[in-house]
Amino acid sequence: MFRRRGYLAAVWTYRVAARTELEGRPLSPAVFGWDGWDGKDRCAICEEVGAGGG
Repeated sequence: MFRRRGYLAAVWTYRVAARTELEGRPLSPAVFGWDGWDGKDRCAICEEVGAGGG
């Protein structure tokens, strides 16, 4: 459990730093040239599965 807390604390610290640097400006996938946050539009494996019908 301790490792999880340490990891979560590190992630939260990173999030706070990123939000501070961005000065509260909202981000959207389009800022990065992406269609969505899930990454399916950039995933070679997802493309293969989709092309194969499942």
